[in-house]
Amino acid sequence: MPPTPPANPTPPSTPAPPPVPPTAPPAAPPPAPQAAMPMQPVPAGGEDPGKGMGIAALIFAFIAPLIGFILGLMARSKSKKAGHKNGLALAAIIVSSISMVVGLLLAFLIISLTVSRLQECEKLGPGIHVVDGQTITCPSDAGSSSTLSPSPSISEFAE
Repeated sequence: MPPTPPANPTPPSTPAPPPVPPTAPPAAPPPAPQAAMPMQPVPAGGEDPGKGMGIAALIFAFIAPLIGFILGLMARSKSKKAGHKNGLALAAIIVSSISMVVGLLLAFLIISLTVSRLQECEKLGPGIHVVDGQTITCPSDAGSSSTLSPSPSISEFAE
């Protein structure tokens, strides 16, 4: 009969080599998804195609508000399509909107004052009249639209 091996074998005389570390580092986790930006960033060296029109719109906003408003809308749209923000176009839109509202209010005020003056002249007749401390000059043909008296100065309304 052959000899049986012992229950606990004796350890070898040389120790086992240490484990070898992996040569490549572990892969980085994928980046977290980010929220989509509403406007793309300005490309490097890219020129804003609506910048010149925005400047013109701002100038026209003071001179001719309706033209300034339309140019401002066009410039803003053009810049937005190219991924730019056009502050001048936005300013032109705001200024021209305010100018148009103020202009309409002034036109309404002037028309209403003129109509009320014409109605007073129809009641009073031609000549120079003093009503409540105001001097009103009515032409000889107060009812016709061919000749109108000059509008009163602001000081006359303040009295």
